Amino acid sequence: MSASKISKCDYQKTINAMKEADTYENCRTVLNGGVFFDSPYIVNNSEILPFLKQKPNRRLFQELFALADSKGVFDLEFCHGIPCVTLAAGARHMTRKWPRDNAGMAELIKHKYPDKYENCLIKTAEAYLSRTEMQAFGRVLNCPADFKKNLGIAHVFWQRSNTGKLYRDKKWFVHQRIESHAELLRLCAELLKEYAGQSVPLPQTLYKSVIYLTHYLYCLGISPQTCGPWEEIPFPKGSNWDCACIIAAFESVQKMAAALSDANYNLVVREEDRLCRKFRRTPLIRRPDKLRSYCQKSLAVIRRHYLDEFRGCTNRVDAASVMLAAAYLPLDDIPAEDVKKRLELLKLFEKNLLGRFGARRYSQFRLKIDSGQIDSCDSYLQLNYNILVDNRDFLIKADKKDWIRRQENEDNDASTARGFNERRQACDEKSSAQWGLPLSYAAIAYCKMVLKLQSVCPSSVERDKLLAVCRQGAEYFIKRCYAAISGRNADGTIPFKANGEPSLPWKKPEAYQAVSKFGSPQEWAFIPGVNSHLGWDAAKCWEASRLYLQTLA
Repeated sequence: MSASKISKCDYQKTINAMKEADTYENCRTVLNGGVFFDSPYIVNNSEILPFLKQKPNRRLFQELFALADSKGVFDLEFCHGIPCVTLAAGARHMTRKWPRDNAGMAELIKHKYPDKYENCLIKTAEAYLSRTEMQAFGRVLNCPADFKKNLGIAHVFWQRSNTGKLYRDKKWFVHQRIESHAELLRLCAELLKEYAGQSVPLPQTLYKSVIYLTHYLYCLGISPQTCGPWEEIPFPKGSNWDCACIIAAFESVQKMAAALSDANYNLVVREEDRLCRKFRRTPLIRRPDKLRSYCQKSLAVIRRHYLDEFRGCTNRVDAASVMLAAAYLPLDDIPAEDVKKRLELLKLFEKNLLGRFGARRYSQFRLKIDSGQIDSCDSYLQLNYNILVDNRDFLIKADKKDWIRRQENEDNDASTARGFNERRQACDEKSSAQWGLPLSYAAIAYCKMVLKLQSVCPSSVERDKLLAVCRQGAEYFIKRCYAAISGRNADGTIPFKANGEPSLPWKKPEAYQAVSKFGSPQEWAFIPGVNSHLGWDAAKCWEASRLYLQTLA
């Protein structure tokens, strides 16, 4: 492709990003991990640096938390009542609506935007009652094996600009992502439980969605095939994090059913009976023993495989394991042993995925699927992903944007080895994007362990050692959450993002991305990513901050 086909604007953006890569890291401060952590990290915002250099106390951290809040770190934007995934989408696919992202932002929405919370859930639940999704429910409820043929319900939607209604993106594969549906089910069931003591009728959208989602997930069986949170390869033997989400959802459904008034309970049961007659399913709402049995069996699988996030996959360490470490469900009935198992998960994560700007989504892995062999690292937001420089020969490429557009809008069939291996060409594990989201989950996990050890375990030498490790972990990762907040350059100017456009200060970028340096193109450095900020990460950082304040109390 000739350089003449590249617009002057696109060319300048590429130069901007590469020149930013020349200087960005050199203008930032590196802090050490401390006694228990070997990983140093970059502080991206100089106004936060004085707080991170000190040993936190309650007053100091409250000041930092309040400063971040006042600067907009925890702000969300809404479109027709549904939260935006990011405030500034550097890529078209980030304007979609993911139920999982909505669920991840739920606690922050309830606290900061309480008037929007119920409407957000109802509008999301409505999407599952559309004609397209009801047909998908029917296919799987009639024949659960069709789930593996990519014929199930959608986990990502477009939103109509005039009405705000969600509709399936037909170019996006369903990919068996079930934790998204499970998290939505949990929140809908919890909201219906809040209606228990009220005389007002239940919103039909919510209880019908709860019934259909419950039966949909149940019919797939224990540990069904899934992609996990990164929506790429369907792993036939399931994922711990997905199983944990289903358990939490089914427990919420049981609590909802037990709390409803007789009139509302009968309303829900009548709707379930219609589903059971139509698809020849066994009742679950009025047979909670079935959901309890499912949860017990699924928990047993998680406990057996807790270190193997995607079972049957060779050598893969996944950031979803940190989400499991932050989950409420007990990995062991003995509190101290439960904490030890979570620490094992976190150490695997720290050793294999942690970088100076954040964490990679997963390590390079090998998997045999569809009679082919996959051996690949993460291809999303890889080196020079958003600029017109080829990863291999470092030449300006006029067709680079077309390639990215095909990845975002058409996708390859990631269930085949051929499709996935095409995507990972010229990718390197060292230049995979580094995300802030796993850091927020790690902070939540360590804070929860501190609170658990304090409240449940009697004082002993073992308990005090575990508590010291968990306190250090909570401090280290809460600092890293704040270190990932974007900032200005030393001279007050705003850095360029990985697509050559100005970044937004005081935001949580989806990731920091690798970009080739202008002065020496064979080298590269991490600079703020194109999608800023990621609402899910901002919300989890907010949750971690509230938990950390409790540990300091």
